Amino acid sequence: MGLAYDEAERLRVLAPVREHVRLRHSPEASDLARTAGYYLEQANTLGNQVGGEGGADAAHHLSADLANHEALIRLGLEGTTVEAAIEAARGLGQFSQVTGLGPVVTELLVLASRAANGLGDVLGEANCIWRLGHIALARSEHEQARRRYEEALPLYKQVGHVLGEANCILSLGHIALARSEHEQARRRYEEALPLYKQVGHVLGEANCILSLGDIALDRSEPEQARRRYKEALLLYKQVGDVLGEANCIWGLGNIALDRLEPEQARRRRYEEALPLYKQVGSVPGEANYIQCLGDIALDRSEPEQARRQWLAALMLYERLPEPYSIGWTWVRLARLVSQAEERLTCVQQARDAWTRVGRDDLLKILEDEFGKPPPEAEARGHARSSRPATSCPLARVRQAEDERKKNG
Repeated sequence: MGLAYDEAERLRVLAPVREHVRLRHSPEASDLARTAGYYLEQANTLGNQVGGEGGADAAHHLSADLANHEALIRLGLEGTTVEAAIEAARGLGQFSQVTGLGPVVTELLVLASRAANGLGDVLGEANCIWRLGHIALARSEHEQARRRYEEALPLYKQVGHVLGEANCILSLGHIALARSEHEQARRRYEEALPLYKQVGHVLGEANCILSLGDIALDRSEPEQARRRYKEALLLYKQVGDVLGEANCIWGLGNIALDRLEPEQARRRRYEEALPLYKQVGSVPGEANYIQCLGDIALDRSEPEQARRQWLAALMLYERLPEPYSIGWTWVRLARLVSQAEERLTCVQQARDAWTRVGRDDLLKILEDEFGKPPPEAEARGHARSSRPATSCPLARVRQAEDERKKNG
């Protein structure tokens, strides 16, 4: 007991101690089976709750025991509880996609897809691969996501799983929309919509209609977007999908903001969506809310307030991590600062984020607005890395947050 310590309401030991106990003092087979059964069931059940009703509580419980869940899933995939471990990995994938936590979940899902293939479970394999695509999409890794969806799609068709087929087509539409390829995205959504109707999947219908609303908003068609969001909102309420409701309300807030109605957007829409995002444990939803408060503050000529909100949002985006939003937040900060060196730092951070996910289209936008990076930018980057961390505005915010926690 002297080797253990308390952390986040859990009793923990250092990794070398844990490995020694695992190798030299293994539990009885029956005890291990009961332990594995508990953690696999929890990962499956709680993981699939994240993003839905009670998702915040489920995410909290999974976060506290994440290392145990990961270890028992890995053990299950290597042992006699392969089917349960595959389902648990998928549940943990849902958790990771929504919260951005669990850096090894992708590896577990790859192992789970291989295990399903070994069992001849085509549907299980497709489900794991599709989830891998969703995690990649949440991280703006579009080419990786595309490969996963295109890998899963023929597997779903092979077993005649119409819902899985529709989900892949919808997801490919999301990639096109994220890259502003509106016509391609529209074709995908209109292809998926009748498939969802064919199997009576109301949630899928709502997702398609919501996304068509997003296209309309991107194309400056606010009334068309409003109709789509309201139509989708009714369907989400019909099936009790809280995250979908929040996304529709968020879209209506974006319409108000685009029409220069910032106070209405904040009071009636964004603040209405925020508790729904928190309820389901959606970190991206919270981050988007904080970023939009910054946008509203800037519209009200409150640059310091805008800066604080954007830096707070940036901390959440980096936690996910979500390079697309990270880059745009740094661009916002670059537009705000007056000192050339600090602006260069912000622009470089945005460039680094978008380079990581191969967004040449966004890098072109960056170059058009701020110019090409100077030849000495790389050298300056090395020089910046040797400075104290507080030279970066985000680091200063983190330092202040650490001090606040230390001082209670």
